[in-house]
Amino acid sequence: MSSPPPSPRFTLAWSSEPWSSFDKGLFARLIENCRMFHKGLESIDTIAITGDPQSPLKHIRLLDNNSEAALKSICQMAREQNLALTVASYTSTEIFKKE
Repeated sequence: MSSPPPSPRFTLAWSSEPWSSFDKGLFARLIENCRMFHKGLESIDTIAITGDPQSPLKHIRLLDNNSEAALKSICQMAREQNLALTVASYTSTEIFKKE
C-alpha cells in the first residue's frame, strides 16, 4: 500500500529550505543567457514576445500568420534542431482579444 502524498505544509517547508548544493554561477549564467535570448527575440519584427527577460520560458506570438498549422511547422523545425518549442494550449474558459 502506498503512503499518502505529503501535506501542503510539509511541501512548503521543504521548498523554502535553501539550496545549499546549488551552483550559483550556473544560475547566473542561465539568467544572462535568458536575457540575451530575449533581446535577440525582440529584434525579430515578425514576432511578439512577452514575459520576464530573465525567465527561460518565452511566450512567442507570430504577428502575420498565427495559425496552428504555421506554429506546429515551426515547432517541428525547432525539434529537428534540438530546441524545445510547443504550441500553447488554452482552456475553453479563457477569452482572447483579436488584435
